[in-house]
Amino acid sequence: MLGIDLGGLTEKVRSRLEGQYESLAGVVRDYVESGELLEDVGAAAREIIVERTAMRRVDVRGRPFAPYTGEYAKWKAKRFGHAGAPDLRQSERMLGEITLKRDGPLAGRLGFTSGRSVEIAVFHQEGRGRLPRREFFGIRPGSAEEARLGEVVSREFGRRLGGRRQI
Repeated sequence: MLGIDLGGLTEKVRSRLEGQYESLAGVVRDYVESGELLEDVGAAAREIIVERTAMRRVDVRGRPFAPYTGEYAKWKAKRFGHAGAPDLRQSERMLGEITLKRDGPLAGRLGFTSGRSVEIAVFHQEGRGRLPRREFFGIRPGSAEEARLGEVVSREFGRRLGGRRQI
């Protein structure tokens, strides 16, 4: 029988795979330990929250925000020249103050830089007094938004791998 001994070739391919695995593990380790993974996820989550809130004007479940009361709509129209659907951007300040506070390479929280913005955010998030609940601050587990976070990380990870994906 005519044949080719694959033992030597298989060993070479195994060795290359192990080298690629080590390289891949190093890229993952560097991305995580540098805190850049957390920064990327935080930036993407912030972008999602601001876009959903200010542009689409919906809560974390995709429901439109409760409309303004007639009295507040009149006041807002007089003061700002418009009183459309709520977008939580009265002064443009609160949403602009969403920032990441790092607690470790993989631990951190999005929050607000000023106490006033925290107060306003809590009023909207929970609903207080006459203000209806407008739950804007969050990313729902299993949602398309959470999948977008994964896509951001995958793109960045792929960029970091560059041409090293070849065996």
